[in-house]
Amino acid sequence: MYYNTTRGSYMSSRNTMKRETPGSTDGKLLVVLGSQQLLAKYYVLKTDYDNYATVWMCRTKPAGEGDIEVAVVLSRQRTLSEPLLTEANAALPPGLTYRDANQSDCPEHDHEGHEHHQ
Repeated sequence: MYYNTTRGSYMSSRNTMKRETPGSTDGKLLVVLGSQQLLAKYYVLKTDYDNYATVWMCRTKPAGEGDIEVAVVLSRQRTLSEPLLTEANAALPPGLTYRDANQSDCPEHDHEGHEHHQ
């Protein structure tokens, strides 16, 4: 679940993840995205397991029009301290354009009643 600032609401989607290489313990996963059944690579580049994860995702556009690459820093809190943000950002791949997403004004969300899958 995430807050979409453009729509002004919380969003969720059902995705299926599996390891890119069965039995491996690295952070390389494959994800099937929503009802469209789009396959994407989803790599956890760095995490401290308590505060953040830096993630890269890549999938081919429909009709083979090239690739879509997305890299994000996910956090358990709305903001990260400067040292943690610097650490997380250091794992972002070079050559991509990044922008900050200000989450400070997102409304509180009641997570009760939502399924959490392990």
